[in-house]
Formats: sequence, C-alpha cells, structure tokens
Amino acid sequence: MPTQTGSENLNCQPLNVEFETYLKHKDALLSIAEGRYVVIKGEKVIGIYDDRPDAMKSAIERIGYVNMLCHKIEREEFEVWIG
Repeated sequence: MPTQTGSENLNCQPLNVEFETYLKHKDALLSIAEGRYVVIKGEKVIGIYDDRPDAMKSAIERIGYVNMLCHKIEREEFEVWIG
C-alpha cells in the first residue's frame, strides 16, 4: 500500500493571495512578532510561530497538506529567483 505524503493535494498555484495578505498585515505583524514566522492560507492568518519547523508542523495539523505561505516576518523582503 503506497504511503501518502500530502503532496498529492498541492496544486502548485502561486501564493499571490497569501503574500498580498502578508503585505496587508505586515506592519501589525512587525509590531508584535518581528523575527518570527507567520502562516497564511488565503486571506487568513493561521498562526505565528517561533521557527519554521514548528510553523509548518502546526499548520499541517490545523489545515492539512494544502498550499500555504510560511514566511519570516522581517522589515526587508529579499527576492529569490529560481531558474
């Protein structure tokens, strides 16, 4: 019997809505949680966590294996280009 990793449920859509939600709430997030990690699904902030592994584990337990943004709350954003 094959094991299910959860990746079968991911549809690899860009996280535009989630990142826009992050930017919309960025000032408030900076004031209460700078340096921590926020998890966002759609337009909803799922939670704020001390580190990325805890953020991902908690988010998966709460909402399952779905597309979500897990982002470090920082004043400066760094662009990463892959390809």
